[in-house]
Amino acid sequence: MTYLVFEIAIFLSLFSVALLLTLGRRAKTFLACFIVGWIFLYDYINYHLNLKMGFEVISTKLFLEILIIVASLLVVCRGRLRVSDINSICLSLFVVTFVFMVGISNEYSLRMIYVDFRSILLPVLACVILSTARFFERINVRVVIGFSLFVLMANGGLSVWDYMNFDGEYKAYWRYQSLLASKSELYKDYNESQLVYQMVRDENLRSSGFIVSALTASYLYAFAAVSLLWLLLTFKKVSFMGSLFAFLILLAFIYVTQVRSGFVMVFFGFLMILLYKVVVSDLIKKLYLFIVPGIAFLVMLVYLLHGSGAGIDSSSLGRLDQYQIFITEFVLLGQGLGSFPGMFDSLLVYVFLEAGVVAFLIFYIIFKHLNHGEGRRPSKYSDLIYLQISVFLFLATFQHVAGSAYYFLFIFFLTLIGRSTAFVVSGGRQYGANA
Repeated sequence: MTYLVFEIAIFLSLFSVALLLTLGRRAKTFLACFIVGWIFLYDYINYHLNLKMGFEVISTKLFLEILIIVASLLVVCRGRLRVSDINSICLSLFVVTFVFMVGISNEYSLRMIYVDFRSILLPVLACVILSTARFFERINVRVVIGFSLFVLMANGGLSVWDYMNFDGEYKAYWRYQSLLASKSELYKDYNESQLVYQMVRDENLRSSGFIVSALTASYLYAFAAVSLLWLLLTFKKVSFMGSLFAFLILLAFIYVTQVRSGFVMVFFGFLMILLYKVVVSDLIKKLYLFIVPGIAFLVMLVYLLHGSGAGIDSSSLGRLDQYQIFITEFVLLGQGLGSFPGMFDSLLVYVFLEAGVVAFLIFYIIFKHLNHGEGRRPSKYSDLIYLQISVFLFLATFQHVAGSAYYFLFIFFLTLIGRSTAFVVSGGRQYGANA
């Protein structure tokens, strides 16, 4: 009974926060900051409230669903929709319905179907509905970005502290118990010894602060580092020494996660920035979005097939198996939600096996519809979006980012930059209070 009362209280609190969507600019800015903070602290809060699994966390898990419901009601009440919004909603509903029905027809459990829905489609659907409700258009972007950097730096500071004070007892960290609970809930025969590699590498803690996964933490640090690097090399008025210092701090944060992929993201992002500095044509830049990550993936694949060299270990070689599985298991229309819940080290393998060719529509919604506001966005902001998309695509070839804080925040900020009036040009002039 106590848990039921507590759950109802949490549900009503989150619903009240979601109602901020219906209010003015300041309320929406606060809600955006709340969403970012919630994504960062979700696992940490659940663990320390002793809400580790099952019914005890149902209300906290439902926050995005609550947000979607409130935003949908707001859209229905307003009644007027832009053509681009109608297209986004129709495409999203088609994708969700299609992969859901395929999963049902293959008799996968509803629980596993819901797990995959939350991992792959929920962040996309949430941002589609929020953008349709005009949530992103009048947000104070500087406040949201500033708050996000503050949370990221605080998380990094805690990560460094944990890394420096690690005494070898990794089971004593909250992350271990949280990961074990979630893995055991998803896979009944989960081997606890598999968690060791997620916690420790070369006898050093893979530190991640408030975030349950060191991998996710490194992606977020790299996401910020690449954006900061782009800022440094694009705007002359930016404080060079201050930005460089912040960039080096972010690299230090990546280091304490003991995740190589974070550094790979930064290096790849740097190469893409140099490439975009040379290329002027917007069409060529869009082509490079897909061509360059594809070439980089092929180079990495050849390197792994060679079987020896710096950075190649069992974890790296294990990724070759998933590509073989993809070739043998791929079905044109996909195997549906629930077919491979949480499996594979590659987001692309995971999504295309479950959704088949329909997966192209998922990425089309993310890359095209969500980041396209009314008017013409300035080319300098287009470069930032192209840059982050290319880094995301390259990472998705060898890392499973679905369901992570990075996956959601990547889509969220892509939509924020694309839809906010602070980044939109109308009639040749930029407008917005925080432009």
